[in-house]
Amino acid sequence: MPAINGNTRTVGVSLNICRWIGGLRYKDPARKRINGHRKRVCHIVMEQELGRKLKRGEVVHHIDGNNRHDNPSNLMLLDRDKHTALEREIEQHIREKGSRPSVQWQKKKVKNL
Repeated sequence: MPAINGNTRTVGVSLNICRWIGGLRYKDPARKRINGHRKRVCHIVMEQELGRKLKRGEVVHHIDGNNRHDNPSNLMLLDRDKHTALEREIEQHIREKGSRPSVQWQKKKVKNL
């Protein structure tokens, strides 16, 4: 965003730029401000998919590990305990195999938890 200093315009780069997208102003692309409250985009998407608000203890898991990829096909709703156990399994898989596990692997693990 250009900054105006007197009669000269200087263009500077800031890591904390506030953006206006979709009628909502927010600094963190993973969060949006709705009715004065910041809310994670993945929670908004999951609530729209479910048709209800998230319950206490429900966690939205990003299957590909990218917290900015909020496509409904990349999100999985888990309770907190299952999410913690799944994340531990994923970390162990990454240490052993050197890569993130597939979607099928994660869904199979969730069923067995």
